[in-house]
Formats: sequence, structure tokens, C-alpha cells
Amino acid sequence: MKRYISLLLAAVMVWTMAGCGGKAAQDDQPDTAGTVQPGVTESDAAGQVQTGTDDADDAQGSVNGGVYTNEFAGIGCRLDEGWVFYTAEQMAELNGALADGTDNADVKAVLADDPSIFDMYAVSTDGLMVMNVVIQNLGLVSGAVVSPQEYAEIASAEVADTLTAYGYENVTAQTTAADFAGTESCPAVAVTAERDGTALYEQMIYLKTGNYVYCVTLCSFKEDVTAEMAKLFYAL
Repeated sequence: MKRYISLLLAAVMVWTMAGCGGKAAQDDQPDTAGTVQPGVTESDAAGQVQTGTDDADDAQGSVNGGVYTNEFAGIGCRLDEGWVFYTAEQMAELNGALADGTDNADVKAVLADDPSIFDMYAVSTDGLMVMNVVIQNLGLVSGAVVSPQEYAEIASAEVADTLTAYGYENVTAQTTAADFAGTESCPAVAVTAERDGTALYEQMIYLKTGNYVYCVTLCSFKEDVTAEMAKLFYAL
């Protein structure tokens, strides 16, 4: 179970990162909000972006010129200048920030023992939208038997306690399905919560290739635009 909770933690803990990342984006970018309209051409996908991870692992993707691609997972995402991608160094710091965000000893132990890998992390320049892709290698045994649907059900059962440990209130989580990157009815978890009077909406969509599980987390604050955010992804 702890192996699965690690991926859940990395996927749902966007509030702290959005607070820091969104502010940084606003400081560095023009006054333009991130768009959730698909169809930006590659030449127009500008923004201040950085090359993604340099890890040679074939399961990981990369970011170039405003376009995220992961050939192994078979997904891509093209963003405009209203978004900022985190650098590889910033993504490497995220698990440490997660550990600092809670006093829960069990949560800290899970992050220390089995950290997940952020493959992509992007924040809209207005700080109201966050998206990320997290990878976890389940290994030969779990990878052979755990399906994306089972992973979604585990996440749905655990997410309320996990978010509560980070100060969220009125958390709801429901196993559902979402059309994503050309695939219909992908296993997903729909989450709503509040913190400091601000509403949070999330869609956590689960994909699996080989022994790897990919969790694509789409988060918006104040209003739910996660379905529109999902349309920014496409199949490779």
C-alpha cells in the first residue's frame, strides 16, 4: 500500500507548489492567464519554458519549446505563453517540499522510502491552474497485477486522509472515468476540497505502460476547468 500512497502524495499535493510556483510565474511573466483552449501550434507554443529531465530512462518524457512529450506513455501536451514549465531541478525539489508541508510522520516516511518521479510540472501564469505528470515503476510483481482502475480505486480511498494531513477541508473524492489523449474512459479520480476559503478541483487520470503507472493531475482553483485542461493532451 505504501508504494501506491507515494504516487498519490506526489499527484495531489499541488497547493503548496501552486502557491510558490504561481507567484514565481506571475513575477516572471506578462499579465496573461494560462489558456485551456487546445490547438496551439508548435511554433506559437512559446512561454518561458525549460528543457525537462535529462534522465535516460525511456519511461520519462521531455519538454521543448512549450511542448511536453512522453513517447513511452504515448502522450503529449502543447502549452502557450500563459504557462510556465518547471525545470528538472525544480521538479527534483518537489518531494522535499512535500515532506516539509506536513507534520505527519507516516507521510514523511513514505516520501523518504519510495519517492515518485515528477515527469512534467506546469503552472499557469495567473496561478489558478496546475498540471503535472508523475511516474512510478511498480516493479515486475505489482506491475503485472495492478491495473490503472485498481490504482484509481486505491487513490480514491486514500485521498481524503492524505489531503487532510496537509490542511485541506471538505475533501471529496470519487472514482470516475475521463476521456484523455484519444482514449475514452480512462480510470480517474475527481477531487474537490477547500483551503483558506479557496475551492480546489482536481482530476487524477491514471495510465499504465509496462510496469509504469502515470498519474496525470489537472488542478484548477476557484472554478472547475479540469475537463478543458485534459483537452490540451493528445496521443502520440
